[in-house]
Amino acid sequence: MSNVLDFNLDDRRFDDLVEAAQSRLPALAPQWTDYNLHDPGITLIEMMAWLSEAQIYALARMRRDERAAYAAYAGIALAGPQPARGLIWPDASDPASLVNTRVQPVALGDANPIRPVDSDRPLARVPYPTLIVPGRITALTSFIGGERVDRTAGNARGQIAYLPFGADAGPRDRLRIDYLCRSENGLADRDSADLGALLTLGVRNLADAAVPADTSTPGELEATLSTGGAQHILAIASDSSAALSRSGVIALRLPATLPAAQSFSIELRSPRSFVCPPRVWQIALNVIEVEQSVRIDHELHVATGQVDQVVELNEAGLRIDTATPLQVDVEAGATTQAWRAVRRFDTAGPADAVYQLDAEHGRLVFGNGINGSVPPAGARIFASYSATDGAAGSQPRARSWFASGLGPIGRNLDAIAGGSDAETLQQARTAARRAVRERHALVTSADIVAAALASADLHVARALVVDASANDPPGSVTLIALRERFVAGAALTEPQRWLAALQATLQPRLPLGQRLLVIGPSYADFALQATLQAAPLRELAAIQAAALAELARRLGPIAGERTLGAALTSSDIGAWLKRIDGVSAVTSVLLRDSAGKPVDAVAVGRYGLPRFDAAKVTINVVRGTARNRS
Repeated sequence: MSNVLDFNLDDRRFDDLVEAAQSRLPALAPQWTDYNLHDPGITLIEMMAWLSEAQIYALARMRRDERAAYAAYAGIALAGPQPARGLIWPDASDPASLVNTRVQPVALGDANPIRPVDSDRPLARVPYPTLIVPGRITALTSFIGGERVDRTAGNARGQIAYLPFGADAGPRDRLRIDYLCRSENGLADRDSADLGALLTLGVRNLADAAVPADTSTPGELEATLSTGGAQHILAIASDSSAALSRSGVIALRLPATLPAAQSFSIELRSPRSFVCPPRVWQIALNVIEVEQSVRIDHELHVATGQVDQVVELNEAGLRIDTATPLQVDVEAGATTQAWRAVRRFDTAGPADAVYQLDAEHGRLVFGNGINGSVPPAGARIFASYSATDGAAGSQPRARSWFASGLGPIGRNLDAIAGGSDAETLQQARTAARRAVRERHALVTSADIVAAALASADLHVARALVVDASANDPPGSVTLIALRERFVAGAALTEPQRWLAALQATLQPRLPLGQRLLVIGPSYADFALQATLQAAPLRELAAIQAAALAELARRLGPIAGERTLGAALTSSDIGAWLKRIDGVSAVTSVLLRDSAGKPVDAVAVGRYGLPRFDAAKVTINVVRGTARNRS
């Protein structure tokens, strides 16, 4: 089959494009009436039509390698198979589990392929040497705004989400994990061969249960180890939890020498405060991050001595990326030489030890003696690489897992998922069309708002593009955004770091020269005192609770969706309270502004909102008189 498309992607020609453009002018620019050739606008339309026709012609005759090169410029490339990933959590209830049968810390690495207990085939491996420290968490404590909150019992159950750093998650808020080792010497009992293994903290996040590739944010998280009276700042080697914002593992690099102590503590905090407060179900040590792949070391093939020899790799699902490179060594007699991959042979000489990789089919192609050297007959070709089953490597949740040489290691609480097969050209085309449709420039206000609300990691609850003011820089657009409240009734202001993160996310998609300003609304504090009259036989406390809940619903910055800039009036409040079931009359409503002055309306500013604080609201509910009941 020819490598050149022999059909037209579009049958439009220059005249058709000019006519189509001119047909839209009456609707788009009614004042434009001169369509003659001397008009500069018509000249511009003809120029664009000429360029479009040339591009259509070229695209219809582009070779596959040319299309792939152009796609690479746009960040679109054919991806090889990707492994499914997941977390294996220690199972303290299993007496045969590693954390219950071992005393000293032990490292888990490539020498310990991992498989489900009911399978003989290795299905997974760890992406880095992982240190397992037998023992248990004795306490898990949050220190939030000077208060101490015990999370131990709730974290152990793992059924209710909590905020380990509080709703504000500032730089002084921290989480401490106290751990008791089974070994009396604790971390000092590591074998010398295990000193490079990483200590892991698993995070099961409310946001999702999938484990992405490493998305660590440098400086977002800081870890401190305290043991034997000494403190150490721990380097974070990788963080697939993205600073506890999703399910994943924080892998910590331990110092080479540590004092002998049976217990230790790890403290986590964000030196700059978190962009969004993490919400988690569970945090644990010894959580093993796995990916569904196998490492093939020194797979043997024999050179034929013929030109253009093709070597078929034994394992399907060849995986090539920076973390899992392919290594090819050729052993001829007493000499072993590493050969390197090239994209094309025409730049190689007869003595160059090079090969071409056909990743799609799992093949190595060697040279012809003129362009690229020929491995001598009988030479041994060793290939070391990783392979994955792609989409077929996914595993259901709640399976028990076994590591070769170490025994049972735990269970995956969530599915091991995310694997995908090698991408086809048609799939790449589909992804490109989707990217063009979804990742277009943010031109209109609706585009900007939709993109802000789609920023899942930032938890944008409300967004609104507002009219420019005289003080705004020329060419700027102002977006008012509200962050999701992570505690019921919370009325926190939007942190500056969060606003900056949202601005950094959206700005690259704006037209060149346009600047985006992201701000939070202003908030107006107020106090309220209201007296309600209860209907006969109604419970006063229930009416009072319903009134507070109704005010919180109406005035909540997120759920209430109150119009920005709308003043809060006593008549509004009276009307809301009157509709509450069991209220026969609203006898008084007294509003006070932030200075304590009685007012009929609380002014909130141009794009402000009233800030509801239940501590500043007093609702009195009284029984009606006999006259009122008649």
